[in-house]
Amino acid sequence: MRALRHYHQTGLLAEPPRSSNGYREYDVHALIRVLRIRRLAALGLPLEQMPPLLDEPEPGTGPAGATVPGPDAAEQALEELDRELAAAVERLTEQRRLIARIRADRNPPDVPPELARFLRISAGTLPARIAKMDREQLVLLGHLGSENVRAAIGQLFDVIASPGFLEPLTVLMERFDALPADAPSSAVDALAADLATALEPASAALAAHDGAELDGRSLALFNDYAADVLNPAQLAVLQRVGGALEDA
Repeated sequence: MRALRHYHQTGLLAEPPRSSNGYREYDVHALIRVLRIRRLAALGLPLEQMPPLLDEPEPGTGPAGATVPGPDAAEQALEELDRELAAAVERLTEQRRLIARIRADRNPPDVPPELARFLRISAGTLPARIAKMDREQLVLLGHLGSENVRAAIGQLFDVIASPGFLEPLTVLMERFDALPADAPSSAVDALAADLATALEPASAALAAHDGAELDGRSLALFNDYAADVLNPAQLAVLQRVGGALEDA
């Protein structure tokens, strides 16, 4: 009954006469129209596109030999629907491909597969808080980074996965995670120098890609994130590391 009320509200089905007790009295013609509506709906046709198909004259010859128009509206509607379905199938096929890749690599589903590689490389090595930050920043990067940026990040992961890179970096990130907000400038400078040295190969890999920089608004979001989760001493370390790598 809810569907019938909706058909009445949209104008697809005319209101039938009512009996003395107020109930609608549908005849066989109303049943036929409802069956036609349900058939079109089963094909995936939206209700708003149905009126021309339901009301179009049948093909044939009219009075005095005049030709009655054929089902052109039906052909056009079906052609459009077929295009939409083909596009939907293509999207679903790509979606299944991505799901298969995520499952095969055992990646987290909320991070783009090409960026989730870092999480696999560093799994179980970084401090928990740093690992959480990395994951959240990868989510941001997947949304904000251009194709060039993601390609550069892939090159960066090659460096990170190389022998001898991740272990010393993990030790440095443990120092970074433990750095108190009131750390003396000597501790900040020492950690920044060590991190800049360790990250120089990764920085060089990023610099080799033209157009791999984030735009100003994206950088501002990353800066806002860092300011929210890091203490002043840790922020100072990152600032010094960035300056040292730019000068390298």
